[in-house]
Amino acid sequence: MTLAEQLIQEGIQKGRQEAVTLAEQLRQEGIQQGRQEGRQEGRQEGRQEGRQEGRHQSRVEMATRLLAEGVDITLIAKASGLSTDQILAFQKSHA
Repeated sequence: MTLAEQLIQEGIQKGRQEAVTLAEQLRQEGIQQGRQEGRQEGRQEGRQEGRQEGRHQSRVEMATRLLAEGVDITLIAKASGLSTDQILAFQKSHA
C-alpha cells in the first residue's frame, strides 16, 4: 500500500469515527430534548387537570351548601352544572 493510499484509508477511518461520534451526540441531544418536552407537556397537563378538579370541587361544595339550605335539586343542577344523580348522591352521603 502506498503512502497516499494509507493516508486515504486513515482519513476514511477518522471520518467514520467522527461521524459515529457526531451521530451519538445528536442522539443524546434528541433524547434530552424529548425528555424536556415531555416534562413540559406533563406539567401543562397536570395544571389543566388540577384546574378542572378544582372547578369540580367548587361545584360540589356549592351543591352541598345549597342542599343544606334546602334548595331544589333541579335548581342546584342548573346552577352547578352537576347532574341531578350526582347531587342525589351527595345528598345521600351527607344525610
